[in-house]
Amino acid sequence: MKALVRLSMLFCFIVLMLSVSWDGKNGKNVGFRLTEAYAASADFNLDGSVDILWRNKSTGQNKLWQMNGPVLDSELTMQPLYDRNWAIVGTADFSGDGSDDILWRNKVSGNNALWLMNGTLYAYTVVLPTMSDPNWTIVATADFNNDAWPDILWRNAATGENIIWLMSGAMLNSVVWLPAVTDLIWEVGGTGDFDLDGSVDIVWRNRSNGYNMLWLMKSTNMYSVVWLPTNPDTNWKIAAAADYNGDGAPDILWRHKTKGYNAIWTMIGATVIEVLQIDSEPDTNWEVVGPR
Repeated sequence: MKALVRLSMLFCFIVLMLSVSWDGKNGKNVGFRLTEAYAASADFNLDGSVDILWRNKSTGQNKLWQMNGPVLDSELTMQPLYDRNWAIVGTADFSGDGSDDILWRNKVSGNNALWLMNGTLYAYTVVLPTMSDPNWTIVATADFNNDAWPDILWRNAATGENIIWLMSGAMLNSVVWLPAVTDLIWEVGGTGDFDLDGSVDIVWRNRSNGYNMLWLMKSTNMYSVVWLPTNPDTNWKIAAAADYNGDGAPDILWRHKTKGYNAIWTMIGATVIEVLQIDSEPDTNWEVVGPR
């Protein structure tokens, strides 16, 4: 992976077609330059509350829970993508227009694409560099280097390596290598500035023993590990991290993978303040895919 990786641009829906090489250490620019500041919110309808994006892994349908704080306000059907090889792997404002966009990865071909959104409406598609090794999975989007653009966090499911694609809109600027976590039982659950120091931190969950931890970050550097309360029932999966109650601190959204229950840990730093049971989605084919 640390050798030269050939990247290609797939013209999968519209627009440009490029072919570039990406050096895993130094990176290379791809795509186009966009302007205006990025602030992650996953607030698709721009009402000030973080929404919850869902994808049905069986049918390819997509839907949005429009939230009022931690309370479900309404459900909106989103544009489907019936090819189930495509997975939603992130939500962030890559275009800088104030609307969160949807990041996709094809688990077979390694192609990656952005649905640029106008609020809750699909506008058009932009292709991103291909990562042909299917062991590399996109696990989160966030602005790690504080340049006002969302970046892309990757984890290798075979080696435990972790990297960040530092982005400017849809343009890949460079690649940063993070410490590896070779115990593959550990999964990234989400990101957020839990210690409120201005840098995005990374939430991890151990799917075997239920342990949870935070990597505290300074930009792209991990400098400390903080343990979160354990959730020993491993049927509970961390689905997302975002500020659901509007107090300025990120919270943790959980989904029960067999019963369809959903809950929010409202957090202050690494401390759980309250556990909120929110509406269930009993059809477990529906998976939370954003915010992420």
